[in-house]
Amino acid sequence: MSNEFDRFANSYDRTLKVVLQHRPATMIAGAVVLAATAWLFVIVPKGFIPEQDTNQIQITTEAAQGTAYDKLVEYQGQVADIIRQEPNVLGLVSTIGGSASNTLGGPNLGQIVVTLKPRAERVPNELVGDIIQKLRTPLGQVAGRIGAALLHLGCYECQVSYGNDERGAPG
Repeated sequence: MSNEFDRFANSYDRTLKVVLQHRPATMIAGAVVLAATAWLFVIVPKGFIPEQDTNQIQITTEAAQGTAYDKLVEYQGQVADIIRQEPNVLGLVSTIGGSASNTLGGPNLGQIVVTLKPRAERVPNELVGDIIQKLRTPLGQVAGRIGAALLHLGCYECQVSYGNDERGAPG
């Protein structure tokens, strides 16, 4: 054990002498490392978890409390029609009510699971986050003021909410 420590101490002593004999070069090297660190801090993505494109988006729709089931079906159909117009969508499954909506908060909820085309086939090679951004505006124009939360499975959430339904209740 003592032998290893002595080797380490001798190695440290030699490198310290070299650094002290070349102080200007050491300062320049330190400044270059600091500048490179600052530059990398600016250009490297800072997200904690990198975006994963799983080819799916889950959408939860919510109408105002007391909205009739028939109206909810109509609103959900409008949302589904908007999503089907997106060229990167392969297909979707739309559900209203059931045990899932009771778990999420009530009978005024619906769910849509959207399956996207594989990344290589998308126009123009858009990521799921780009597709969610594109869907926000048209979903904001849904008649009846239904709210829609878009969740990229395995990634992040973005919220889209709208005004009132025709009864004046918050959507």
